[in-house]
Amino acid sequence: MSDVNRKLAITTCIFALIFILIGVFLPGEMKPGWFTGYFIGLMAVVLHLGASFFTKRSTLRDFIASYYFGLFIRFVIVLALFILILLITKIDEMSFTVSFIISYILHSVNEVIFLNQKLTD
Repeated sequence: MSDVNRKLAITTCIFALIFILIGVFLPGEMKPGWFTGYFIGLMAVVLHLGASFFTKRSTLRDFIASYYFGLFIRFVIVLALFILILLITKIDEMSFTVSFIISYILHSVNEVIFLNQKLTD
């Protein structure tokens, strides 16, 4: 595992620990929404890490093309899950949405840092 992937994995674990600690102190009816929102945001990062293993040795042009295709696919999957969970389940929508937005932003920052380091190497 490269140094960049290791740093990304460490920060993802730190964010997970913070979210778990916050979720433990939330009222009972908000916990399912909080954790579900976080894990959907986390899933996007896990999909990115998986895709990065396939593009590890590709040229810059191939990497960028596969990155944008993967980004689109991940967006569609995450959006579909988000909508399905809101329509099908009876979880607290506010905690779910807030948790998802925070998680997605934090993980997206990690992803941009990772992408920048990969493109500059």
